[in-house]
This record gives sequence, C-alpha cells and structure tokens, in this order.
Amino acid sequence: MTSGQIARRAPALSRIGLLLSAPAAVAAVWLCTRVDFAQAPSLIRVAALAGLAPASLYLALLPGFAALFIASKRGSALGPATSFGLVVASASGVGLITFWAWFVNPQVGAGTSIAVIVASALTVSAYGPAAARCYSNLAWPLATAISVELVFLGLAYVQGGLAGQPDAATQSVAVRFWVAPDNKIPYIVANILAAHRPLGGYLFGGWQTSDRPPLQSGLALLEYPLFGNRDLGYQVLATGLQMLWLPALWVLLRGLGFNGRRVVVAVLATAFTGAVFVNSIYTWPKMLSGALIVAALAVVVSRDPRDQRFGAITIATAAAVLAFLSHGGAAYSILGLFPLLAVLVLRRRAWLEVGLSALATLVIYTPWFAFQRLVDPPGDRLLYWQLAGLTGISDVKTSFLTALVSQYRAAGLVGTLIDKAGNVAALAARPDLWTSSAADPAWTHDVLGVARIAQLTDLLCAAGPLVLGGLVLVGSRRRSGLARVRPVLWFVLFSIISWVLVQFGSRASASIITQGPYAIVVVADGFLALGLTYLPWSVGAPVLAVSLGWFVVEWVPGLSFVPAIGAPPGPELVEKSMVLLCLLGAAGLGLVVAGIFRVRVLAHRQPGGGGGPPARGSRS
Repeated sequence: MTSGQIARRAPALSRIGLLLSAPAAVAAVWLCTRVDFAQAPSLIRVAALAGLAPASLYLALLPGFAALFIASKRGSALGPATSFGLVVASASGVGLITFWAWFVNPQVGAGTSIAVIVASALTVSAYGPAAARCYSNLAWPLATAISVELVFLGLAYVQGGLAGQPDAATQSVAVRFWVAPDNKIPYIVANILAAHRPLGGYLFGGWQTSDRPPLQSGLALLEYPLFGNRDLGYQVLATGLQMLWLPALWVLLRGLGFNGRRVVVAVLATAFTGAVFVNSIYTWPKMLSGALIVAALAVVVSRDPRDQRFGAITIATAAAVLAFLSHGGAAYSILGLFPLLAVLVLRRRAWLEVGLSALATLVIYTPWFAFQRLVDPPGDRLLYWQLAGLTGISDVKTSFLTALVSQYRAAGLVGTLIDKAGNVAALAARPDLWTSSAADPAWTHDVLGVARIAQLTDLLCAAGPLVLGGLVLVGSRRRSGLARVRPVLWFVLFSIISWVLVQFGSRASASIITQGPYAIVVVADGFLALGLTYLPWSVGAPVLAVSLGWFVVEWVPGLSFVPAIGAPPGPELVEKSMVLLCLLGAAGLGLVVAGIFRVRVLAHRQPGGGGGPPARGSRS
C-alpha cells in the first residue's frame, strides 16, 4: 500500500479505531472485574489489573472527551489547560447527573449510565481524525498517570488483599495506610443507591451521607452496570480518578511554558512522595478534589493564547465547584484561586463569563444543597469540626454560627493566637500529632514509622528532599525562566493564609494535610521538584535520587514499611503478581521518559491537549 493510499484511508481507520475504543473498554471492565483473584494464575491477575486501570478511567472520562471533541469541532483549537479542564469538568458533571439518576431509582440510574457511555462513544467516533489528534495530545500525561497507577496498585497489594472477603480491595488499603473506612464512604453511598435504600441516617462514626459530597460515588455508578466485583472495580477506578492530579499538574506546567523534560521530572518526583502515594491509593476523594482545583488553576494562569479564549473562565469555575463536590477541603484552595480568577475577569472584562460561571455554579451545586437541607439534614458536621473545633456528634448542640462564636469566645484572644500559631507550625512540623496518631497506630513506635506519619500530616515533611527546590524558586540567579510561576506562588500563599486563618486550630482541627486542600500538596511538591531541574545536573539529580530512595525505604513493603494496623505479613505472603504489576508500570514510565527525553514531543505541537508553546521569551 502506498503512502498516498494510507493517507486517504487514515480518517476512516481513525474513526473505526475510535468507534471500537469504547466497546473494548467496556469489555475490559466487564471481564477484568470478573476474574477470581483467589484462584487465577499470576499472569491473569496482572492482566486483569493492567486492563482494568486504563479501561475504567477511559470510560469515566469518555463524556469529557466527547465534550472536548464537540468544542474543538465547533470552534478554534483549545489550549492544553482548557482542553484538560473541559474533559475533567464535563466528565465530573456527567458523574453528578449519574448520581442523581441512581438516586431516583436503580433502573433509571443503570439506563442513564448505559446511555451516557453509548452516546459518548458515538460522539467520539463521529469526529474521526480531529478526535484522534485530541487523544494524541493528551496521551503522554494520561499514559504517565496510568503507569504510576499500576505501580501504586502493585505496592498497595504486594502483601495480598485482593481476595478473601467481599470488600477485600478497599478494606486491605484501610488497614495498611489509614485505619478508618473513610476511603470506602463513596463506595458505601454508591452501594446504597444501587440497592435503592434511602440515603439518610448515619453511615458510621456519626457521619451522614450528606456530610460527604457525591462526585466520586456518581463517577463509580457510571460503571456499576459493568462491574462484576464491585469492590475491585471501585478501588481501581477510584485510584485512577485520584491520579488525575498528574495530568492536571502536567498541563499546568506546560501552560506556563516549561518543556516536556522538566515536566516529566517534576510530575514523577511529585508522584513518588508518601503523601501523594497514600492519598492516591486510599481513595477518600481528596486527590480528585485536588486534581480539579489544579485543572482550574492551570486554566487561570496559562500563558498559552489558546487557553485565553471565551469560555475558559467558566470551565475553571465549574472545575472548582466540582472540586468542592468531591471534598469540602477544596474550599481553602478555592479561596486561594478566587483572587487570581478575579484579576483575570477584570483584565479581560469578561462580564458575560461571570454570569455564565454563576449560572454553572447554581446548576452544579443547588441539587446537593437541597439534598443536604431536605433529604438528609443537616450535612454540616465538617463545619463544626474544621471551623469550630467540635469533633463529636455530642458536641453539636446549637446552630453552627452560635457554636463558632462560642468556641472563639472560650478560646479568647490569646488562645486563638496560639491555635493559629499551631496551624502555622502544622505546615512545617507538629511532632505532638505524630506520636499520637490513632489512624496509624503501628507507626508511632519507631523513627521511620513516625516519619511516615509526618509525611501524611505536615506540608513541609510531605515534600521531603524536594524542599531544596524552594531555594531555587526564591533565590537563584538562574530564575529568569521561573518568573512565570509567580501567579502559582500567589495561589499557594492565598490558600495557605485562608487555611491557617479559617481552620479553628485546636489539636483536633489543626491545619494538617488530611484536613486541608490537597491541591496545595500537588502544586507545592510539583514546583519544588521543578526548581530542582534548574540546578546543575550534578546537584539536582542526587537530590531527586535521595527523594526517590526515601520513598522506597518508607513505603515499599519488605523494607521499613509495615501496615498501619500492625502485624506485618511474613515473606511467604508477598504477592508475586503485584511485583510484576509494579514492573509493568515501571516499564510504562520508562517508555514515557525515553520518548520525552528523546524528542521534545510536547513543544510546538498541534492544539487540543498536552501541547502548547513555551512562554514568551523562554526556552525552558
């Protein structure tokens, strides 16, 4: 076949490939969630997880791809940040629609899930070659995210835990990393809806369904008609959703003009830190919330002209609101994002987009607000806990405003200042919280265990050796290429100020990572790692190697890591198939790194996703 014949047939082949991609993903999810992990050979277990991870994430994002392809077809090309923001915001919005459809009854919910997948698949296939270009531009960050996800899943289950009980996948994560079932709350809510039981009363520990936002439950319910083993399907899908922080950080850096080589170093250095690993595999939806905020930030600060077109501000606003409907901790980073968004509106005089953003906010948030007030009131336990320092149900005896005023009066001026100083200290180190962690009791008895807890609680400790990159960001004479990060630094500063001042600050409600905005963890670690890439290779590479080595020592089972609940398993319980899964993920990362370091594939590419021109006057 000649090159001319191939070129003429390419659109048809592309359309066929896109048409088959959704059925292939559906088949993969269907088959992989029906593998018996107690009996299947090692290679089958590896193949099941390696197939389920990309397929389930693809189906979750499929409505977003459909929206992106429609937008690209109807208008001019979108920039990397706007493209990814539109994908995750649209997919999340459809996830909410799916949640409310299942809320009506399971038959309506299942029908909606199937209709969404079919309609999205047909839309994607209808746009042929243009859609293929959008896929190719998002391929690098998504391939990296999936490869890291495979490594994380392998590490999480290398001591077993995928078989033996109906909720083995989610429960084994809880007992290894955070001895509480918070990671299962969206799954529990999804199961309640699937069984058509009422969403009311307490789930456990005094938590009501109205206390935890519905986004991740809705995204899981989209694939419930396909899941055989729902627990496994949920865990793998939810891990993939948390991993969306990686492409979000990727497009943030690319939108600021940093080249692909610096970007891949920064995102991988961020990935292999304790806080990011644990909160990606322990799937309370805080990293998903952080990913949506980072996606919104990427749109707001992008220097790419393609990200500055009409509609970008509305996309950023929608992503931020959806982040709040993933987890309430996003509120602090929304407060940090608001000044940048306001400046952008004033600079562009985008008054029409203000109206559209307000409308989008009402449409997205009003149903959940009504549910909290009318179906399962009051839905405000986190307000009492985080803002008023009242952690127990028995402490809630008055209205929130009355309780808030009463708590601050009881603390007094001196006590309040001490509490806020404790919040500031928690950003760096609060040793008094490390040795008393009830969530990780087995880690409180030795130095490495306490260091593990510190990585999950304090922002500075979470960065570890990457913190040395901060010296470059603030003091290096070679920072001409780093000047463009100033809007991001303002975002971090505004968010931290909001976090420190608004969080009540007692011992039970200090400004620790688990009670704050996870977007700050991702952005701070990512830009600290970026700073290291501006050091001479002989200096930066050893620091990055030390950071990776610290992660291995702390979090790889068989070295210092033991489950948070204690009782480390013997060597005979090492799951060999999960070792293979880690190696498969590492091989995927190797291919990504090799591809990007060989050619700067993301620079000066066609529009629609991961590409984008460098910042003006920059060669970085």
